[in-house]
Amino acid sequence: MLPKANLYDPVATLSRFLTRRFGIVGGLSLFAVLALTEGTAIVGALREEFSGGEAPADAAPVTTSSGLTLADVRLGGGGTPTAGDFLALSLTVSTVSPEGEAVYLLGSAEAGRPASFVFNKARRAQGELRGLEEAVASMRRGGVRDVTLPANVGLGVSVAGLPSRPSPFPLKLRVSLEEVTPNYMY
Repeated sequence: MLPKANLYDPVATLSRFLTRRFGIVGGLSLFAVLALTEGTAIVGALREEFSGGEAPADAAPVTTSSGLTLADVRLGGGGTPTAGDFLALSLTVSTVSPEGEAVYLLGSAEAGRPASFVFNKARRAQGELRGLEEAVASMRRGGVRDVTLPANVGLGVSVAGLPSRPSPFPLKLRVSLEEVTPNYMY
C-alpha cells in the first residue's frame, strides 16, 4: 500500500486565512510578500551569474593529479557544485587526430538542450563521468573552461542528451556551466 501524500499547502492555507480575515487587502499583501521573495531570488541569481568575469590573461592552465588540464576562459559566480546538485552545461567535445588536426566529435548543441547530470552521485557506476566531474568540480555557474582529458580518464555515457563516442585519443572539451540546481532529496 502506498503512503498517503501530504496535501497540506501552507501558502494556500495562509491565503485562505488572510482573505477571510482581511478580505482583498490580506490576499494582496500575501501576493506582495511572495512577489518580493521571488524577486529577491531572481535578482540574487542574476547578480551571481554576472559577478564572474573574464579569466586573467596571464592565468596558466592547471594540470590535476589525474592528468586533466584545466584552463578557465570565463569565471562564473556563485558557489561550486556539491554532491547531489543537478548540473546543466553546454559541452563541445573534440579530439586531435594522429595527423594533428582537430576533429569535432559531439556537442550539446546537436541535442538542442544542455547536457545534464547529477554531480558526484554515489550510486553511479565506477568511472562514468570521472573526468567531466573533476573538470566542473571547481567551476562556478556561468563559468567557461577548456579541458583536456587524457585517454585514460573517462568522459562517460550518462550525460543526458549526448551520445557515447569513446575516443582512444585525448579529448578536448569546452565546458560552460549553465545551471547548478540543489537537489534536496540527495
